[in-house]
Amino acid sequence: MIVFYSIIFFILYMFLHAGSKALLYPLCVSFQFGFLTGLRKILYYEKYDNTGLQWNHFLRGKFLDSFALIPIIMLMGAFISLVLCSLAELCCPGRYGASMFRRSSRDHDSLGYHQNPQRTRKMSPAVVQTLILSQRSHKGKPPLTNFAMNMYDDQITAILGLSDSGKSAITNSISGSIPPQSGSVKIDDRDIARSTRTLVGLSPQHNPLFANLTVKQNMYIFYALRGTSAHGRVRSTARYLKALELWQVRDVKGRCLSTADRRRLSVACAFCGNPRIVVLDEPTESLEPCERRLVWDLLQSEKRCRTLIITTYHIEEADVLGDRLAILCDGNLLFNGTSTFLKNTHGSGYQLVCSQGEVCEEPQITSLITSYIPETTASSDKPFEISYSIPQSYCRSIVPLLKELEGGANCFNMGAIGIGTTPIINKFVKATSPCADSSRGNCVGGSPEPDECLLYGCNLCLNQWRAMLLKKFYQIKHNFLVFFMLFFLMLLGAAALQRYSYSWPIPDKYRSHAGMDFVFQDRLPLKLDIYGPRCRVAFVRDFNDENPLIGLLKRKITGCRTQDISAKDLDTKADILNNVYVFGIKINKCAYQIYYSRKFLHSEAVAAALIGYLANSEFLDLFCSDANAKMETRTKAITFNNHPYPSIQYSENSTIRQIDCFESGSLYLNLLCISIFSGFFAAFIVRERRIGFKLLQQVEGINMTTFWLVHLLFDWFLLSIFSVSLVIVMTLLLQKSFDNETVAYAFALILFSVALLLFLYLLMQFFARVMYAWIIPVVLLFILAIPFEWPVPEKEFAFLYIIPTYAAIALVHAICIEASSLKVCEGRNDKKFQGCEVHSHWCVIAGLPYILALIGASMLFYILLLLLARGSFCKRRKRRTGGEYTDYCDLQRMTQNELRNHTLLLENVVVNYQNSPVKDVTIGLKPMDVLGLVGERSGKTSINKVIVSEIMLSSGRVLVKGIDVHNRKINRYKAYKYMGYCPQKDYFEPKFTGRENLKIFCLIRGIRSDKVREVSEELAENLNFREHLQKSSKKYTVSDKRKLSTAIAVIGTPPLIILDEPTAGVEKAHRSDVLDVLKSVNECGSTILLSSNNIEDFQSLCNRMALLKRGKVVGIGSVESFRNSLTPGLILMVKIRPHAIIQSVRNVRLQPSEQEIVSNITTFLLHTFKSVYLLEELQGDLLYYIHNTTIPLADAFKIIEQNRHGLFISDFLLKHENMELTFVAQNFRILK
Repeated sequence: MIVFYSIIFFILYMFLHAGSKALLYPLCVSFQFGFLTGLRKILYYEKYDNTGLQWNHFLRGKFLDSFALIPIIMLMGAFISLVLCSLAELCCPGRYGASMFRRSSRDHDSLGYHQNPQRTRKMSPAVVQTLILSQRSHKGKPPLTNFAMNMYDDQITAILGLSDSGKSAITNSISGSIPPQSGSVKIDDRDIARSTRTLVGLSPQHNPLFANLTVKQNMYIFYALRGTSAHGRVRSTARYLKALELWQVRDVKGRCLSTADRRRLSVACAFCGNPRIVVLDEPTESLEPCERRLVWDLLQSEKRCRTLIITTYHIEEADVLGDRLAILCDGNLLFNGTSTFLKNTHGSGYQLVCSQGEVCEEPQITSLITSYIPETTASSDKPFEISYSIPQSYCRSIVPLLKELEGGANCFNMGAIGIGTTPIINKFVKATSPCADSSRGNCVGGSPEPDECLLYGCNLCLNQWRAMLLKKFYQIKHNFLVFFMLFFLMLLGAAALQRYSYSWPIPDKYRSHAGMDFVFQDRLPLKLDIYGPRCRVAFVRDFNDENPLIGLLKRKITGCRTQDISAKDLDTKADILNNVYVFGIKINKCAYQIYYSRKFLHSEAVAAALIGYLANSEFLDLFCSDANAKMETRTKAITFNNHPYPSIQYSENSTIRQIDCFESGSLYLNLLCISIFSGFFAAFIVRERRIGFKLLQQVEGINMTTFWLVHLLFDWFLLSIFSVSLVIVMTLLLQKSFDNETVAYAFALILFSVALLLFLYLLMQFFARVMYAWIIPVVLLFILAIPFEWPVPEKEFAFLYIIPTYAAIALVHAICIEASSLKVCEGRNDKKFQGCEVHSHWCVIAGLPYILALIGASMLFYILLLLLARGSFCKRRKRRTGGEYTDYCDLQRMTQNELRNHTLLLENVVVNYQNSPVKDVTIGLKPMDVLGLVGERSGKTSINKVIVSEIMLSSGRVLVKGIDVHNRKINRYKAYKYMGYCPQKDYFEPKFTGRENLKIFCLIRGIRSDKVREVSEELAENLNFREHLQKSSKKYTVSDKRKLSTAIAVIGTPPLIILDEPTAGVEKAHRSDVLDVLKSVNECGSTILLSSNNIEDFQSLCNRMALLKRGKVVGIGSVESFRNSLTPGLILMVKIRPHAIIQSVRNVRLQPSEQEIVSNITTFLLHTFKSVYLLEELQGDLLYYIHNTTIPLADAFKIIEQNRHGLFISDFLLKHENMELTFVAQNFRILK
């Protein structure tokens, strides 16, 4: 809009007459118009007064005509703009702000909702009091209604809820960003809408950071806003950055940070300036488990003397951090209180978990358990695992039940048994049970089976053409305003510049009555009258010399302004004087000297006519003989007539050609406008590559020839419309007729467009930022075209014809010269007009060499583009041998058929990647295998990127269906058709809707057009985001974005599906939707490579697992082999919550410290079980490994249950050792 506003005033300035002061000066209120008007006056002083802007010019003449009036009006406009901007900010502050005229409802009695008055101990007064009667919904999200809650000092209040449940609306209301429609938010009994917000620190979901500032500079900005001293700023910054492990990247700019680093930096910025209240909206979103623990430690250490408010959908996070919990669902507050109150309200029983083998014995197990506990309820959220809820009243029946289950474990085919208190996830499900049905979609039982009618060959090619055309159409659709604003602004700007600048000093006698064509061939008397009002004649003289001949000549020269200049000005300002004066006269006693201008046509002849007049009148002889003689007016004169306009001949000198082609200025301007406008299309190429959208299209199987051809043809079509429009505007403004010359210009610009687009496509492969990719190529193109204007032979710069702008300038000049020659030579066959016999009737023929140069350059750019996309210019990788492949025979001995029978083979893969190197990895996958890659920060993502060629392979081989993906001699896109890819970062186009993204990738994969809608809706239904298909993808929650990425990966059930953290950010309530779809495609024959930090994903999907550590495979095998390798033992997970035990047990008066509780629990376990190891300690959550095979599970449960209140154990889980312990031991050292 700023560009549009500026160009509108620029166009007004071009068309507005300088003398209309009544309209001119009021428009100077706009700084663009005022600047141009002031610049016009400065140039006037430079050009005509030869003095430039001086202090005495500010108030010269009348005040209304002086220069001082312009800056005064501009300052008044700036002040008015400031006032209007302040009023607009107060009235309409935008999405994140409160209007000063907003009517706030204070009717608290109509709330009809009261907090639960559960308080067994005296609490401090509430710091934050929220009483939100209603909050407007935002873009289809459920509105927030009837939310009332108090937050207290020294506590962390965790607001727990699924996506789109209203968590962000609460944080915006508390921070004052978006005040509620009715209700209030008070901090220390002061309404936040009427008091300052300096007490609040906020970390919203979207990470509001400065991209061009470093990590430290970002934090310094927030410290400066709160007035922190420099010493305190440096010390606090170092403390927070070290706590969140950002100290090593403290000098890295924000745009270069990873998503996880940006999230942690946003959390650190919320604490800048020591705010009393800190509001964090999903602070651990997109963080790894180890990074999430860093944030947890920071929050626990910073909650003293603060009120911390966090929102999350991670149940474990709310349980670990939350001193108070609030559960939201669809904008309604379902629960508010401590975790102890949640436990007492929704049941405080136990949960029994039985892990089974592949042969399900659920009826027998359920029958046995119901015989001991009749009121139990069974559920199965994970495959091969059954959970039973046991009420608190049946506590005495648990021990005999466990003994019988342990005794008959082999009969029931059970792998492990776990018993513990009811976890918080079950309580959360019970609390949200009123909205459970509405939050979950109706999953279709059918699986996305592979379409037997997938298209191949020519039909697939046509399908992909349709997909690419749809993509281009969607890009224009979602950028409609920018496209048409740029189209018309460039058109109007070009028209304004041409109208303003096209005033060549050509006598009107040479112009036809209908336009600007040089067709008039009568003899033209050479007089000063032909130059019109722009005519000026200079007298070079000494200002002390009173020569009577000068006065006579001034009276003789009529129709022109005469001015005196000094000989010094003639030497120092020759270029300026050449553009101002038609000719100059210097009289030195008895000698005449004439200076003519190269700019004004016929300047030499007009000057010669004046000399002929002086010579014929004998003035010079009379003056030399008697200096005081009376000068009489003589009537003798010599008449000079111009010969009819000669044919314009081809010249090797570029400067001469420029002078001869009078439309060159307009043609230059048209080429510049086309170059700028083409940047709009080239920007999409950079954007697609930067966000990964192009890579995802490649992996889904797009043919790169189709990709580039559709881009070229679609963009060329739109750019050709713009080029023809420019030619039409130029023809109308120059008052020329629509003839052969106009068609030739249009053809030249259209041909230039295709070469320019391909040249820009090639350059775009080396840019990472859209703005640089738009500006730098345009500047580069015209810098390389500068040698065309140099007065040197063309042959020395012939190599520059490969540059589209250089060749296009040569082409339009050839057309321009040929058109002028045709009009001069029309109807003439005499030999006086040299060159008329060689001219063709088609102007385009004259530019044939340049046309061939543009076509050749276009073909060269397209070939280079395809070679670059294929990776032909990449560095050769090294071939390594000697690696071991444990499950299969040596890769070197495999036949081609054996290689093809493997869906994926990695042979000695080495990647020297800075962040996550991969070291000598050898893995093989057969059809229907599901391999899980395990290990935090171990190179899982690097392995996935190597497979899809997102990063280059240092050495080794990657084979997909026997095709070497990184072999330059083989087209890697043959391997891409067998892949589906779900990257760690979402690579789809965020501006497109979910339906549009799915439609494009369905067509690329080969789904028939009539089945695209059905397949898209079935995938969305199975993954539970169908209601969001019409929304823009950038408005999706993190959970829905991961579901959309997973849906794109499984389209058409490709043979190999690569999944990088598919369930990261997906709520546990919806995680089963993703896993069910993946199991379905695996049953249809797809091989899956799964990278995840969630053990549940592996237990649900994988039949083989690979344990990675620092880029190396430290263990690989089947899931069953990992289970069999485990030694008998018990795992004890403990949650210590001292305040919860004190509330429930009255005889406990003193609350020990957390370290004392941990020490007491460890001592007790060592004394009871002897061989005990503390593996992890985090925020009151302890993980113990009991390496004692003699004690039964039932006895261990009895011991823990009898002593848990004395040990301040709030919740616990005791289970047999399983596969999870192996991975925990790989990532955590034994503490005690």
